Amino acid sequence: MEKCLNERGHFSGSYASADQEVLSDLHFKPGEKKYALVINNDKKVCRYMLDVLNGKKNDVDAVEWMHYGRPEDSTFNYGAEYATFDINNDGRNETVVRWHGSITSVDVDSLFIFSGDVSLRSLQQFSELEEHSIGTVRIQHSYELQLLPPLPHEGWMQANKQYFPALTSYTSIHPFSLKGEYYVLLSESSDVKLDPQLIVVAQYKKGRVSSADQSQMRDICYLSRPAIRASMKRY
Repeated sequence: MEKCLNERGHFSGSYASADQEVLSDLHFKPGEKKYALVINNDKKVCRYMLDVLNGKKNDVDAVEWMHYGRPEDSTFNYGAEYATFDINNDGRNETVVRWHGSITSVDVDSLFIFSGDVSLRSLQQFSELEEHSIGTVRIQHSYELQLLPPLPHEGWMQANKQYFPALTSYTSIHPFSLKGEYYVLLSESSDVKLDPQLIVVAQYKKGRVSSADQSQMRDICYLSRPAIRASMKRY
């Protein structure tokens, strides 16, 4: 479908990205180990997501994204996708831009959050996404699972120091809605094969979320495959 920017700087037409398909790729498949809950801070949400990922319930409502910029429109120096929804559940819709980047040939995601009436035409340079956004979710190094107990470092150089288990910087970000509220699912990129595989379900509050400051994200559920205890020891 041919798409063009309308007078509000948004694309006309409809284009849904493959988020639902990507979320489905995380599901348990015959012959694989099932997901288990590691942290459960909301029984209804976490149990539901456990059943979704283990194939016992229908999918959640994935956000439908629309592509803009390159390669179709060379007036932009980047390509990305956007959707308008209430990402922080404050009763007002925001325009959320999701950019797919690459670190050493591994796909990573970043979110840039704007007021709902932003014109995408005003964001033709990639640097303007960070400059003009009112919030971001960018995991440059790692996303610590801070609801888990810290672990001791191994080796004499890190003696007496601790660290949190974490997702790496190779992070995929998938907002979705469940029972009228929006959540963010964080997982390792599909290009990364870690064992155990960890998934975070969280809610974005406001401002800028980064590896250095995760305070504006409220973690709700941690899930793992294969199952681990909160101490990161396997069952």
